[in-house]
Amino acid sequence: MNDLTNVAWTFLDLIRRKKIRIPKIQRDYAEGRDSNHVREIRRAFLNALLRTLCSANAEPMHLDFVYGYDRTDAFEPLDGQQRLTTLFLLHWLFSPTGCPDLLDGSGRSRFTYETRISAEEFCDEIVKHDARLLFAEAAASGKTMKNLVLQRDWFKWSWRKDPSVASMLVVIDDALAIMEENGYVYDASCYCRMSLITFNFLDLSEFRQGDELYVKMNARGKQLSSFDVLKSTLEEEIRLQHQDRNLSVGDGVVGDVDALLEKEWRRKVDGEWIDYFWFKRRKLPDGTVSVYEVEDKYKRLMLRVVSLQFMRQEKCLELKRLANSGDECDLENFIVRYVATAWKARSTGSDICPFIDFNLLMNDVDALIGRKSDSNGKTIWFDFTDELDAQYTWESNSSTNILDLYLGDSFTYPVRLGFYGLLSFLRRFPIRTLVYQEDQGTKKNIIRDDCRLDDLRTWGRFLRNCTIIENCNDRFDTSEKVIAAMNLIDKWVSDYAASGMSMREFIANIGDESSFERARLSEESIKANLRADDEWLLLINDSETDGYLRGQIGCLLNWSKTDDQISKTIFREYSNRLLKITGLFLAKKDQARRLQKFYAAMLALGDYRFGKHKTLGIVPPAERFYSWKRYLREEIGGCYAPGVKRFIDYWHQNHPEINDLIDYCEVVISEFKPQLKDWRAVMVSCPALFSREYAGWGVVAEREGHFYLAGGKTENSRSYEVLISYLYEHAPSADRMIYDSIQPTNVANSVEYSAGGNKYRLQIAANGTYALTINGQVQNGLCVDDIVEKLGFQF
Repeated sequence: MNDLTNVAWTFLDLIRRKKIRIPKIQRDYAEGRDSNHVREIRRAFLNALLRTLCSANAEPMHLDFVYGYDRTDAFEPLDGQQRLTTLFLLHWLFSPTGCPDLLDGSGRSRFTYETRISAEEFCDEIVKHDARLLFAEAAASGKTMKNLVLQRDWFKWSWRKDPSVASMLVVIDDALAIMEENGYVYDASCYCRMSLITFNFLDLSEFRQGDELYVKMNARGKQLSSFDVLKSTLEEEIRLQHQDRNLSVGDGVVGDVDALLEKEWRRKVDGEWIDYFWFKRRKLPDGTVSVYEVEDKYKRLMLRVVSLQFMRQEKCLELKRLANSGDECDLENFIVRYVATAWKARSTGSDICPFIDFNLLMNDVDALIGRKSDSNGKTIWFDFTDELDAQYTWESNSSTNILDLYLGDSFTYPVRLGFYGLLSFLRRFPIRTLVYQEDQGTKKNIIRDDCRLDDLRTWGRFLRNCTIIENCNDRFDTSEKVIAAMNLIDKWVSDYAASGMSMREFIANIGDESSFERARLSEESIKANLRADDEWLLLINDSETDGYLRGQIGCLLNWSKTDDQISKTIFREYSNRLLKITGLFLAKKDQARRLQKFYAAMLALGDYRFGKHKTLGIVPPAERFYSWKRYLREEIGGCYAPGVKRFIDYWHQNHPEINDLIDYCEVVISEFKPQLKDWRAVMVSCPALFSREYAGWGVVAEREGHFYLAGGKTENSRSYEVLISYLYEHAPSADRMIYDSIQPTNVANSVEYSAGGNKYRLQIAANGTYALTINGQVQNGLCVDDIVEKLGFQF
């Protein structure tokens, strides 16, 4: 390797030596591309560069190697194109008026692109114009530098379509925006500090097989991944914190401790933690592993654990907003904003300086990750959320553990809250210190009985039951609610640690708290007390792990209470039959028909509509006001879901011999349908009316004596009258038409069809009556019985 490699070069050193030309083989300038991933990398790089250029006490910045071929008339970089282009733009942006550094003897740019003629022309043109004058004009007019350049008469229209030119303009604007965000001053001193930015230079002309080396190093130019950027950013932050403490303390004690922290950080980042993510990697169909996927998961863990430190701070509200967001873009931008805010605070001596607690960050990640050995001595990496009961997941359609959910492309507030609750426990009780032993009889790893894993599982179950959306009337759907709940979780963990109780005993004694629903805490407390009995433990677990109930069994506890005692026998009976009902919602085969039969049987027994919207409950369990889950936790006259209890009681008392739910539904319909005289008779006679196509959200509205199946969530939405819908379902499909409540008044809520050579039309009228038209002859004021008689059908 030549002597030049041991020298720190600046951009001006290189460009004064020889012209820089980006060869055709290279890609376009990509730093200004419009994507979140590129924006994150761009802003992190510009922040680092501008910190060096715009701060009086800034330290030098080194950019690693730039290498390529030294041709006769120019140097052509193979690696370093993106960095060199960014430095070229900053040199132009900060160049003093009349500075000749970027111009050759013929007045053309000493830095140019050969990839496209338009990019070459732009480089030649831009250096002819004084950036300082453009900056002043942009500031005065309120325009961006990019918009100003686009409007210049020397800017060719064809350049707008050149991706390199477009990227250059974006980078110029972003650099100025970052300067404004950080309060940097645009002056001549920035250009003077360009010499602080250096790199090593390697001329491949002296080596054989230079092209082969180029291919191996990535023919499009070696790039830092977003994970590399985050890792280096955090390492730099540790160094800056170390520096700040040395300056403020003035002795070597704190510095020595920080030096150990830096060393330990690097060891874990590049050792244990990355080993965990590689162990957990997902293999692609071809057997390979996506390095990007591994690094992306790792990066997300870092960002999301760091963000937890800022969710409740008030020093910087913008950082708090980003930390509380579940939006991936906000979390990606969090660290960039942190770096800018922290640097500004340090450079101005502000007391309001954000601070990443690296001791806490390292302890958090260590608390989550564990390892053990299999029977062959091979290391197995896992996270402690894997140790939770598998039946208690935070999302009904996923068996993924909560850490994986938290590291997904997006996550819900309940997932964040559940993850934080588990982390809060693990912070206080780091189970990673457990000793794993091998059972010599089975050759399987077992865990010593004196661990807190049972308490962790109990705590995880409690958190899941109290936070998931479908179990709560008042959901965790704002950052304020989540923060209040986080504060309470920390208090609970602290109180539990001081109590000397098992987690089951502690939960059994939890009282009312404003941050969690009173009903949820009461139910969990009752269940925790009952679980002290092994038989109750099995009974509760069998019902609580049902895929529909998902921990919500308050109705069973309520129904089973006699003389202030909860009966095991009664609980078991109600549970067996309720689980047959909830099984309908989980089944895949013939589900629609079976559910419609169940709804019809429920309605035959009584008008069970519930909630302020009078809904039938035919929607997924997570729907806040309309689902059966809501009905099962709704107490009416001291009884939870009285319609469901009535259905089960009649089954138990009158038809205990019937085991199959649908068989029982058929019997109920046959027994009670003849007694029905109102709108329920119509619904029970046509189970198809319970489908989402008609009933929508299950709201059945009553207006002026008519009952309507609302298509939306309220009574005022588009809707179909029950009898009208029934006739439409039974009319010949070849010639029929139905009109809903939104149609013009002359056809609103009516049905038209032809049968037996006659043309019929039925329309609603006032006071619960109908108007029937047969072959143009209208009969008004008809009731349901009249319609049945005239049209010759029976319910």
